[in-house]
Amino acid sequence: MPPMAFHQATLAVAEVQERCFKEASSGLRPNKQQALRLLIGMGYDKDAAVAKWKEIATWRATNRIDDVRHQQSSLIDGTAEIHFPEELEVYS
Repeated sequence: MPPMAFHQATLAVAEVQERCFKEASSGLRPNKQQALRLLIGMGYDKDAAVAKWKEIATWRATNRIDDVRHQQSSLIDGTAEIHFPEELEVYS
């Protein structure tokens, strides 16, 4: 299928976002960039893009990716500043 015109792509992205939100059991909605990447990756086939999102949402839920992301984020937030042994000499 040839690439879509900008207006068609904008409408297709919005449709994919809405359908992914409604049809995926996780209730996750892809952002515009994710929806566009799904469309391009699935050859501009909206049904295939939504099906792929369902696979992604299932994988994320099975592997508890949101929990992992939250855990990693809390580790990063709690870290102190990083200092290198010779930084005063290097940056003075």
